[in-house]
Amino acid sequence: METFTLYGRTFKHGKCGELDVWDAIINKGNIAYYRIYKMKTESETKWVFYIRQKNKENEIMYHHNNTNVSTPPLTGWETSKKVRRILVYTIGNLNALEGSTNNTINLCILLSKLNTVYVHILLTRNINNLFFSKELLNIKNIKIHEPRHFDVSSINHTNYDTFINILDKQYNYKSIFIRTPLHLTQNLPLIDKSVFFIQYSNSRHDNILNQVKNIFFSNKEVMDFYLEKYKNNTKKIIEIFPMVRSMGECLQTLDKNVTSVINVCYLGSFKKEYLVKEYLDIFKNIHLKIKDIKIRLYIFGDVYTKDSGLSKKMLLELSKNNNNIIYSGKINNEDVEKNLKNMHFGLSIRNDKFNTHLDLSSKLMDYSRNGVIPICNKTKINQYILGENFNGYVKTPDDIVDKIQAYIQNINLYNIDKEISISGSRKLLHENYIPVLENYINTL
Repeated sequence: METFTLYGRTFKHGKCGELDVWDAIINKGNIAYYRIYKMKTESETKWVFYIRQKNKENEIMYHHNNTNVSTPPLTGWETSKKVRRILVYTIGNLNALEGSTNNTINLCILLSKLNTVYVHILLTRNINNLFFSKELLNIKNIKIHEPRHFDVSSINHTNYDTFINILDKQYNYKSIFIRTPLHLTQNLPLIDKSVFFIQYSNSRHDNILNQVKNIFFSNKEVMDFYLEKYKNNTKKIIEIFPMVRSMGECLQTLDKNVTSVINVCYLGSFKKEYLVKEYLDIFKNIHLKIKDIKIRLYIFGDVYTKDSGLSKKMLLELSKNNNNIIYSGKINNEDVEKNLKNMHFGLSIRNDKFNTHLDLSSKLMDYSRNGVIPICNKTKINQYILGENFNGYVKTPDDIVDKIQAYIQNINLYNIDKEISISGSRKLLHENYIPVLENYINTL
């Protein structure tokens, strides 16, 4: 059969390598091509009728199990794939190296792992090619919308609903995943499609959560809090925690006979409650307390709040005048893993207001998945990841030196806690939640 007509389209026989294919003749419209061929795998053989639009977003596949015929069947095709468009929006700047950026990237990558989903991302800032995630740019089923596409310089909580509505009219999204502080949602768009990503418990969430279609969380502790509080809304909850997209290589070791330098790092933004200024004060003089081994503090990030007492100029000057402190500034999210390969310890100590907080630090997860031992507070949420018997807990930054000395003196303790860190991060690995997310997507 050289040519035939199916669903009003004329198909012509041809070859794609050794494969027999029948392609439709397309003269106009948004369709890139129709193709029919017999697909063979180890487990099955079936006819496939594949439709691809020019914008590569609306892939549709039909299948036919009658493989006894040598040419495509003309009736009896069944749908086997339907691609759903999902929009992701965050108030955060995805060019920045901070927790909100990392969490949003993790969510987008998790969604993109489903072959039935095409992910659209609405950015608040235009892409900075030096720092924007190259991983997102290289994923085929991710489409990015920048403010410049709408002839504006930025998008924020006062106008984001306008642009979400514009995009939805064009693409008719099945769902809209939103990660933003809920007190910034006065103009929450498209309630019936909205899915909220919640990182911590907050009474300001109450009104919104009664309206949105679904919610999901950064970790199980926050989910359990809401399960108890919103007993009537449990059906809204999607049990996924998209915090760890992959595990690092975990190459670093500690051996007091051969280790001449111990590398400690801080990764993320600079806020008063993150105690970075206190870290710097300690590491300026750490050589006076630990004399036999060099201890270096690496600082990654450049997002400052006014109350932090820090600035880029101050950190550059401090780094210039102190051999113990290396300020690397802003790095691309893909470079995080590369830098963490050489680190032994990562700092994630917060002030007392976080003692009962259920917000899981993304930097703690980055440390753990790369085999970097976190030095952190013994909070409920950190114990969820690291357990009660983890030895890296401290009360204040003043305990950092004693903690590092304890690990130097007991290498076995270091190795045990390194494994605890790696194992804890695996709890939130993407592959654990793909089936749950896939089931949810299939209901849309």
